[in-house]
Amino acid sequence: MRINVKLSAWKAELRLEGRLVGPWVAELARVWMELLPELGKRQLVVDLGDVTYADEDGVEVLHVMHTETRAAFKGIGIAARQVIEEVMRRAILPQLEERHVHD
Repeated sequence: MRINVKLSAWKAELRLEGRLVGPWVAELARVWMELLPELGKRQLVVDLGDVTYADEDGVEVLHVMHTETRAAFKGIGIAARQVIEEVMRRAILPQLEERHVHD
């Protein structure tokens, strides 16, 4: 797994490569937490284009990143699309469940 950080005036981009599993999940969380103070008004973009797999914990960290900072995700590979879909499903599911409770 490789994690690269690129900062510009308008965005902070995390580019992930490889398998987001085991100790790499903790490393991603650490990098993200260190990046938080530098975000300011920058949009956080997570490039998953070269991710080949993410385990349950990896998907959960990405979900927290999205929930906490409204991180955007990009990636066109099959594995990247599957990870993005799972993160977005987790983001939408609580809203749907709450709507169902109030109906």
